[in-house]
Amino acid sequence: MRQFISKYKKPLSIIISFLIMASVLGWKISLIMIGIVSWHESGHLYASRKLGYRTDGFIMLPFIGGMSFSDISAATVYEKSIVYLAGPISGLVISIATFVLGVVLHNNYMFAVCLINSIMNMFNLIPLGGLDGGGFIQCIFSTIHPKINQWFKIFSCVALSTLFLIIHAPALLLMIGFSILDCGTKNPYYGYQFDFNKTMKHITAYFSIMTIYVIIIHYCPGLDLVFNVLK
Repeated sequence: MRQFISKYKKPLSIIISFLIMASVLGWKISLIMIGIVSWHESGHLYASRKLGYRTDGFIMLPFIGGMSFSDISAATVYEKSIVYLAGPISGLVISIATFVLGVVLHNNYMFAVCLINSIMNMFNLIPLGGLDGGGFIQCIFSTIHPKINQWFKIFSCVALSTLFLIIHAPALLLMIGFSILDCGTKNPYYGYQFDFNKTMKHITAYFSIMTIYVIIIHYCPGLDLVFNVLK
């Protein structure tokens, strides 16, 4: 049984996640979200493989996203930051393509896919623990001093807990749990040689990706369109 689950963890997690989300959001939106997360996680895995590291697929987590598996323990801090950004970068391909198709074809379905994808990836870039943005920030700034990294982890726990108290989203509980566990881990990058030029390039890339998503979301029709098209 354990071997079966290990071998088929990806399709099983996708099916289970789809059924759970479809019962709440409907099958159309759930199917789009499954596709978006699969593409996003594939971006992380592709970057890991291109950097020469072994990968082991990903699993889907309902209402949260996905979790990709790659052996990047030996990766440099800058290589790991590239892996973190690879998911949101791959998401830009979907956002730009669907936005252009929406404009050219006057297709509201394309705009709906574009908006869902952009919001999901934009949220994932927020610099909090458990998100790609948080992982990226830790990689970049934890080389400076271990206390900065530790304070960031504590800030993530407090911010996520506050957000949960405001919106009461159960999915945030898992992210809070990951953040608490992360607080107990040591900074693996302290003492790594800080490279100012590389750091500025990666930070510029991070904010550029964020800016593009903001622009796309701004010019996309509102969420009411999503629910009207996909209801």
